[in-house]
Amino acid sequence: MCVDDDPRCDFDGQTPGSCTFLVRVCANNTDIGACRPGTRLASWTLRKPSASQAASNPVAAAVRAAFLSSVPGAIVGSDAPDVCSGDVAVTVPLRASGGGPTAGKLKLASATALYDGRRDKDKLLLTCLPPPS
Repeated sequence: MCVDDDPRCDFDGQTPGSCTFLVRVCANNTDIGACRPGTRLASWTLRKPSASQAASNPVAAAVRAAFLSSVPGAIVGSDAPDVCSGDVAVTVPLRASGGGPTAGKLKLASATALYDGRRDKDKLLLTCLPPPS
């Protein structure tokens, strides 16, 4: 969750009307107690926003393009522990309403498959809140 123009979480240079989050995708994490790293990733897929959502929504299209151009090459196939993609800039616009802007939300979901057959799914909800009046 981020408030528009909060420099601690909104990395769009104080552009009003949206929050730009920096997101990394990591695999083979060894620093999380409940997470047991497996073998190398065979695949990583962005499930949300989906290709069909991207076909009719420019925000979803930009998000898919940003993730698909940088994440799979950074984490798929590596057997290194704690491997991460670079930062992916994800812009979440505020929603317009008659009473002023309201929170904008974007759901990210991914799926992975390991070479040993195990699979995993993850979700992340990014929320951009309007600044206080």
